[in-house]
This record gives sequence, C-alpha cells and structure tokens, in this order.
Amino acid sequence: MRLFVFSLLMAWSLTSLSQKFQYPQDVLGVWKGDLVIEPSGMKIPMSLQLGPAIHGDSVFHYILTYSPPAGNEDRREYELLVKNSEKGFFEIDEKNSIRLSEKVLGNKVISLFEVSGSSLMITLEMQEDRLIFEVFSWASDKKTESGGEGEIPKVYSYSVGGYQKAVLRK
Repeated sequence: MRLFVFSLLMAWSLTSLSQKFQYPQDVLGVWKGDLVIEPSGMKIPMSLQLGPAIHGDSVFHYILTYSPPAGNEDRREYELLVKNSEKGFFEIDEKNSIRLSEKVLGNKVISLFEVSGSSLMITLEMQEDRLIFEVFSWASDKKTESGGEGEIPKVYSYSVGGYQKAVLRK
C-alpha cells in the first residue's frame, strides 16, 4: 500500500513539474476582460498584450489598455525585461525612467511598489485558460501599530483602500 501511495505521489509531482508556469511564454498574446474597481463597482474594459519579443527572449512588448465608457482610451506601452528567468526576476520598464520589479512565485507574477504616498501590490495569476489581474492599494503612511511588548515584535497594519480585479481571456 505504501508503495502504491508513493507511486501516486511521484506521478503527481512529475506531472506538476512538467506543467510549471513559464513566464512570459505562457502569457504571450492579447488578453481581454472587464476591470472591476472597488469600492465603486465600476467596470472598465481592459486588455493586456504581452509580446511579441523586441530583443530575443529578453525584452517583450507589455501593453495595458483601458477603455472607459466615456472614451479617452488609456494605452500604456511598456516593456517587460527579463532579468533572471530561472530565479523569476523581471522588470516592467515604463520607458519614462520608472522600472517596477516583478517576481514569479508559482503561477503568479507579483509586483510591489510605492508612489505618491500609496503602496500597491499587483498580481497576475495564470489559471487554466485565463489570467487574473489584481491590484491592491493602501496609504503608505496610514498604519496602526500593535505588539512591541516584551519579546513580541511591533506589527504595523494597513487598511486596503482600493481593489481592482479583471479576469482576462485570449
């Protein structure tokens, strides 16, 4: 019985390893969906285009387009820079001196940054035939403090101010 269970676990782990998320290769193409902005509930059509490659396998087009109902399409033409794909390190170059670090963990690409007093976490998660794009934001300077007594470390807590989510499909 133990050999059977061990064999099942080995087969499962080999299947999982062979299906490892490959970024950016698994995301190349144009992905579209509605971005839902909370707490307002507003929906805005958006798309993410990743690729084609600009320089071999090291630089790719990365274009975000937001199409609000009132018009005034917002097209953001960035570049994805491969820093170290084996370790999961990438950057989004906004081509205006801003570069945002990205890290691949499992099937998620995660970026954390602060701008004008707001902190943001952006995730891009591959789920079967869709990409889940999420943005969490909070005021960097509005924190509550607890702990800090004896051997208990100080803990800082932040209240999420905004959340955006889009389910994107090719």
